[in-house]
Amino acid sequence: MQSINLNNKAAILNKIKKPLNIKKIFVPRLNENLVLVKMKYSYVCGSQINEWQGKKGKDNYLPHTLGHEGCGEIVAVGKKVKKFKKGNKVLVSWIKNQTKCSFQKFNYFDNKKNLINTGPVSTFLKYSIVPIDRIYKLNNHLYNKTSALFGCAMPTGVGMVMKILKKIKKKDHIVIFGVGGIGTIALATLLYFKFKNVIVVDKDRNKLKLCKKMGALESLKLEDFLEKINKKKILKENIGATIECSGNVKLIENAFKNLKKDGVCVVGGNVKFGTKLKIDPYEIIFGKQILGTIGGDLQINKNLQLFNKIVQSNPVMKKSFLKYQYNLNNINKAFNDLKKGKVLRPLIKL
Repeated sequence: MQSINLNNKAAILNKIKKPLNIKKIFVPRLNENLVLVKMKYSYVCGSQINEWQGKKGKDNYLPHTLGHEGCGEIVAVGKKVKKFKKGNKVLVSWIKNQTKCSFQKFNYFDNKKNLINTGPVSTFLKYSIVPIDRIYKLNNHLYNKTSALFGCAMPTGVGMVMKILKKIKKKDHIVIFGVGGIGTIALATLLYFKFKNVIVVDKDRNKLKLCKKMGALESLKLEDFLEKINKKKILKENIGATIECSGNVKLIENAFKNLKKDGVCVVGGNVKFGTKLKIDPYEIIFGKQILGTIGGDLQINKNLQLFNKIVQSNPVMKKSFLKYQYNLNNINKAFNDLKKGKVLRPLIKL
């Protein structure tokens, strides 16, 4: 086994529901279309919690690395890499760019030469090997802590809004169900585009307070939202769109049910594998739409400036994404804090 001599540490998932193991790993020699990135920042996504908890189905690749949104600096490139060079500041994302690049399988190893599996992208480690179709150049003014959000959270939250933007009017009410990291970004995006009638629904009081401070028209628990619907204090016929970010079955069903007749519901939350929904098909027949998205369906390279403008346009949201920072050795605390809903999206400093 040939490897690059680096002091590399990574967070490894060895067993489902067990703490991640922080250990030294060895980086293999670069193949032709790969780059080596010295990671600086990464965020923990809710889908990583699902993976850690075994909610994505059977995991056949244990032990393996984790993390899929982050930023850092290229320190080495494969011999066929032309568009990127050593010293480039880059975004690392699970979302592919437009570069044609066949995935070249590689793995890490620990000091006992045990295999550590990895997919195309991992960001919870000091040095990461990344295919060229999973990185994006960042100008100096974009390279900062919040730019790590551009790899998953921003394209997903912004992309969910972009899916409904041409289907809604400024006077419409839009309801966001679940205001973790993705939901708050969806709120900030709607406010950026001057939609003022945005209602958020969540069970967490602190998140509801945050969204109200950000500019939401109303911040409600589900029972309070449904009570207002029943008492006609919120008119269903005014709700032009709903955005479901929680992955909770009850919220998805309510997001679809509580729409006007020709309204649209976008679903993009982390749903447990095998989840089934109860939806009245006649509501679809009579004009309601339900759309799904993985990662927002946006081209990241064409929207980096927009992502940055949305983050900068809402200082309250920006501050909340920078409030809770952890180093790699404390990543298990970050995972537990996110699982318990204590933080929007933990920032890992590498």
